[in-house]
Amino acid sequence: MRVVRRVQINAGHGNIYEFNLDIDSPDDPELSHLRRYYVVSSGLSASDAYCCLAAHLGDSSLCHPASPWLSLYRRVFGPVTHDQFLKIIRSVERGECGDYAFFTDEQSARLALLNFIRGASAETPRGVKAAAAFQYSPVGGGSPVTEATQLNTRCEPLPSRNTRATSMATDLLRQTEQFHDAQRLIQEGRTHRKEDVALLQEEVRSLKQRFHSVSQRGLVQNDFDALPRETECVMKENALLKHQYSNACMELGYWREECQALRRRLNEEGLRSEGVSAAATREQYKDLERRHQILLKEVDELSQEKRELEERLHHSAKEAARRNNELTLALQALNTLGRGLDNVQHKLPFLLQSEEHSRFAQQTLSLT
Repeated sequence: MRVVRRVQINAGHGNIYEFNLDIDSPDDPELSHLRRYYVVSSGLSASDAYCCLAAHLGDSSLCHPASPWLSLYRRVFGPVTHDQFLKIIRSVERGECGDYAFFTDEQSARLALLNFIRGASAETPRGVKAAAAFQYSPVGGGSPVTEATQLNTRCEPLPSRNTRATSMATDLLRQTEQFHDAQRLIQEGRTHRKEDVALLQEEVRSLKQRFHSVSQRGLVQNDFDALPRETECVMKENALLKHQYSNACMELGYWREECQALRRRLNEEGLRSEGVSAAATREQYKDLERRHQILLKEVDELSQEKRELEERLHHSAKEAARRNNELTLALQALNTLGRGLDNVQHKLPFLLQSEEHSRFAQQTLSLT
């Protein structure tokens, strides 16, 4: 990723430097946080322009030797000590390295450079028109570098061509922001999809645990024990087929080596003579080729058998899933039946008691 770029050069007058940075983490930026910043300089040093930017956007971390701004400076402009880096920043702030101004959009930077070239008066822009023409960054607004450079700028009306350039730059900035917003939305969508996948995996694990608990209860154990045996048989058949396929591949490699050896021998025999021995070797080679084709057909047949067995294994897995569902339904039915029996057992003494009371009442009535 390109960090610094010289946008406009005016020999003997000034330059515009564009920086593509993430001010939260300059040495390890995130693509969604990258922003463009512009420095108008009367000198030719991009490193001094970077120090001007660090003076405006940097925080207290500039005073630490492990500052990310210092790491990025070393990576872009070469090795420098922490004391030298701070010395350059102080000299830039004092104006010893020339005049510098910091902007957040390219059009304002170009306007400042144009006014500087035209030799504007030393009046500081404080009116409404000046505020519209110069869009300074809100961070580091009290930097002496920016205030000193603002004294060298003047607000003048732009030609129609510059007005069109301003609208084009504004559209470009808006499209860039839309692009960053789209990237952020895509990243959020990926995060949501990852969360959904994690939830589904958690559901699968819980279902496996429930299936394991049901299998340990021993409900309908005979039908359930048949499934592992069938699965084990299919797995053994699959392992046997894999072994046969491996042997066939080894045999195929052996015959390929034999064919290559025979090709070499055939070439040697062809160089020695053009007679009957060469014809016999050709017949042998053709026979080996036929055997090779037969082996290839056998390999294809074994592959077909392997696919069929894999289909059978898949069918067995589906059958196991179906039987698991049946076991679950049977368990639910048994639970329902158990609750019904518990209800009957609970109500039966009351029914017997009410029946005895009715019999006693009938006997009493008959006696009276």
